[in-house]
Amino acid sequence: MTGRKKTAFLLMAVLMIGCSGCGNREAFQTQEKNGDASKLGEIAVCVREAGSGTREEFENYLGITTIEDGADIYEDAEYAQIIESSEAVIQTVEDNDSAIGYVSVGQVNSKVKPLSISGIVCSKESIEAGSYPLMRSFYLAWSGSKSDLQTDFLRYVKGAAGKI
Repeated sequence: MTGRKKTAFLLMAVLMIGCSGCGNREAFQTQEKNGDASKLGEIAVCVREAGSGTREEFENYLGITTIEDGADIYEDAEYAQIIESSEAVIQTVEDNDSAIGYVSVGQVNSKVKPLSISGIVCSKESIEAGSYPLMRSFYLAWSGSKSDLQTDFLRYVKGAAGKI
C-alpha cells in the first residue's frame, strides 16, 4: 500500500469507526472511551462507490482523494469493500461488529452509532448549532419564478422537515 493510500485508509478508518459501526457494542463517544481498538480484530472498511455524492463530500471534507491515476484505489484493496448504497452500508455494518463505514446522520439507527469528533457528539443539537465538524450543505435550485407548489415545498424544507 503506498503512503498516500495508507494515509487515506487510516484517515477514513479513524473517522468512520463510529460514523456507522460498532454493531451491538456501546457507542464510541470520545477517544478516552474508545480504549484498545485492537480488540475489534480485523476491521471491515465499507466505502461508497466512486461517483457517490456521500463519498465525494466525505473525501472533500477530509481533503483526500481515493482516485489515483484515474483508478479507484479501493477496487483492488483487500481491506475495503465497495458498497453501492447507504442502505447497504448500514446493513453491512449491522451484520458485522467489526465493520466501519460512513453514511448521512439521518440514516443512523439504533444498531449503528455516529462518531464523536474532538469530543463533539454527533446529535441533532450539535448539527443545528454548527458545532459538529463533519457536515455538508444541501442546496435547492430553480430557474424562473417559483410556483405556489415550489414555494410551499421550500417552506416545508425550511421548517420541521429541514431539521434532523
